[in-house]
Amino acid sequence: MNDPLKFLPINVTKIRAQDVIVVAAVCIAVFVFRAPNVWEFQPSWQLDTVSDIKYQTGKNRLPLPIITDLDSDGINELVIATEDSRLKVLMLPPQEDHELPSTLPHLHLKTEVMLESNSSKPALPVALGAGCERRSTSSLDVCHQILVVVTDDGVVHCFTDQLELMWKANIFTDHKLSDLGYFKEIAVLVVPDSGLVLIGGKMANEQQQQDHLEHNHRHNLSTGLTAEEVAKLPPRRHRSVKTVTEEKEHFSTYAFDSKTGAARWKHEPGDYETDRISREDLVSAYHFKLALHSSQYHVGEVHWSQYSDSLIASLPYRWQHPADTELQTAHFVKKHSAPPSKTPRKDFKTSDGPHLKREKPNAVVIKREKSIEVLSLDSGQPLCSYPVSKDVTSVGDVNGDNVIDHVTTYFTSESVVQSEISPCSAVVTSGAKTLFSGSICRATSTLGNFFDSIDEADFRDEPMPVSPLLVPSPPDRTGIFSHLSGKTFKRQSIRSFDSVFVVASGLLTSFGPYGEFNWQVDTGASWANYKPSERKPGAVFVPNIQAVSTSVGGIKDAVLVTGLKDISLVSLKDGSLLSSHSIPCEPLSPIVHGDFTNDGLMDFVVHCKTR
Repeated sequence: MNDPLKFLPINVTKIRAQDVIVVAAVCIAVFVFRAPNVWEFQPSWQLDTVSDIKYQTGKNRLPLPIITDLDSDGINELVIATEDSRLKVLMLPPQEDHELPSTLPHLHLKTEVMLESNSSKPALPVALGAGCERRSTSSLDVCHQILVVVTDDGVVHCFTDQLELMWKANIFTDHKLSDLGYFKEIAVLVVPDSGLVLIGGKMANEQQQQDHLEHNHRHNLSTGLTAEEVAKLPPRRHRSVKTVTEEKEHFSTYAFDSKTGAARWKHEPGDYETDRISREDLVSAYHFKLALHSSQYHVGEVHWSQYSDSLIASLPYRWQHPADTELQTAHFVKKHSAPPSKTPRKDFKTSDGPHLKREKPNAVVIKREKSIEVLSLDSGQPLCSYPVSKDVTSVGDVNGDNVIDHVTTYFTSESVVQSEISPCSAVVTSGAKTLFSGSICRATSTLGNFFDSIDEADFRDEPMPVSPLLVPSPPDRTGIFSHLSGKTFKRQSIRSFDSVFVVASGLLTSFGPYGEFNWQVDTGASWANYKPSERKPGAVFVPNIQAVSTSVGGIKDAVLVTGLKDISLVSLKDGSLLSSHSIPCEPLSPIVHGDFTNDGLMDFVVHCKTR
């Protein structure tokens, strides 16, 4: 019988064990010391948008710039709104126009338009959005975009991709837009291929903010009424005057036709209110709590648990800055119990999983400060809402068990009810249950939280806490300990999230969906010495962390950390510091990212105030 080993080009019988060990060691060394991905932040351009004319912007903020291909010519443009009521479309000059490689090029102004005001006072842009209004009949790849701008006088301006005015409309008509009023939150969404423009926002008053700071409990008695008489007042929908708090704190939403500007629907204070319990029942001790609970719902609105699958599919939720307020479209259906028959109906679809992506959107999801609201896309009728009670809290289904989890932080300045939670900790809770916690101010023990002890670093004061970041767990993160514990298999079988935390020292920490410690790195992007009380009014520094993609069209594989004087890019997979760079001024808003240079790599636009 022939030996199959004779057909090999080498004589395997002469291979020694030490030869195998040497080859294996060389392979391991090549793998360990392989060339990593090299990233480098390089300044590309700088633009000064400060006008010589001084405008009183108050507490209103300019919207973030937009990086998009407006006219479908394959070249991305930068759309910005300025304090002098202008909307500008900018682009990079051709490469041959650069005088010197070390000189930052000047952006070319492609086109601009002046925003008209309804009064003698200049109109300040407060919201900006762009989207595909329609697609070309000859090619679906050609998208005709529109630009939508909202100014502080409550006027909506809609422009073509060449900045030709299409229509104007008014919003917040039930508000008196005075010098003291400002937009606390506002967002714009051009719903793709639907012919809809959605605008949602909340107004506030500077005087009203002072009243909240004073915490005056006697404001209801200022009219001379007693507490019993105030309780006997009719519901607000039957009163002739609305209270300031009810008007200003309500998040109003408007839908317009994208071609004509005709109003489709609106949701303002007083719309879709339910009939309240009678005054006799209201003052009775038995029905008081029931009446208070009933007044929280609109007509047709139900508890969020009836839409829990759809709500979880729209998560995660994170809010750090007014620019994080956003409008999204989604498909929402109520939960149904399974049919009694053994064979389920073929036309029965749940709201989770891949079915959700193929369904036509029928709802508007509003992610705003400390709340998630869901409205009908056809009528604006409220469907449900989910409150977020604690500041600096992100929401999502962390471990894929179809239960909403809250991801937050605790510091020494906060009162912690759970005595087992150490200060300066990351805490993930599901209802009243704590899923896991871990230190984010110092290096975590490799043996687990059980061996961790409280350190002096835990008692530091956090000047500006940052909301945690929930990002999908990288599928290619593997290791011998993960394989032995079975966590790798569990991650691949569920839609799970990693929880990423940052503190003022610049220390960035990541935990897996089951509380496993992923990595921790000192990014150098710190704001530990920042003192808000010593800053000028209007110049508010905003620390932040954002999930970004290092390549255009790729998955989010890195975290961008914004500090007081530096920005850093960290790999989500292993926590390695990819790149960092100093910035010339303090950032005032989240960093905008997109391929503005049209080179296939992600660019980052930092908005800051130099004067």
